[in-house]
Amino acid sequence: MNITLKASAVLFLLLGSVVSGQTALDFSGWDHGAITTGGQTFTDICGDIDATVSASGTFASSSDFAITTAGGSAAIRSQHDGPGVQTFTFDFTSPIDIELDLAILDANEMFTVITNGNESYMHMSGAVPTVTNPFAASAGTGILVEGASFGLDPATGASSGIIKADGVTSLVVSYESINAAGSQFGEFSITKTVPEPGSLPLLGMGILGLINSRRRRRK
Repeated sequence: MNITLKASAVLFLLLGSVVSGQTALDFSGWDHGAITTGGQTFTDICGDIDATVSASGTFASSSDFAITTAGGSAAIRSQHDGPGVQTFTFDFTSPIDIELDLAILDANEMFTVITNGNESYMHMSGAVPTVTNPFAASAGTGILVEGASFGLDPATGASSGIIKADGVTSLVVSYESINAAGSQFGEFSITKTVPEPGSLPLLGMGILGLINSRRRRRK
């Protein structure tokens, strides 16, 4: 193997380790009864990471892990009939960088997310929600996202956004239905994030391209 091919192989491995992307956490086998009476452990939920999930609150029906009401990817779903709060606690066996996807958050709903990392909110569509830190006066972390509108208009309707947090081993998600006369549905999915490509491997690939170009000219 010549030096150019060897260098290409090394850089390929480097790039393979930093390619950006997401891996959805798979909670297949979700058992509402177990989760609300002591917790349920999911093995190898992402690589060799395990997660134990417990929950409490005023559930109108059993929570589940299934396709969202809008037909999106599998998510954790729960239901309220009238005002109330449901809380899900996730304990991971190793630190994990996560994104929490909040879909169709209307003005009668709010999510509070608490981790042992630093949370941030990225708005995707709909009316911009109210985003606050409910623990700003203390040493705790956490972020609260409250919907601002109704409907599916991508500019003015219910909110869609992502909460990010890095190095998470503890995650608490509270879904609250406020002043709602009918049924409300809380849906969120969790993905593990992978870092964006670094500039050094990309620069190396450019250099390799120049080397190969010069070698072809000489031939």
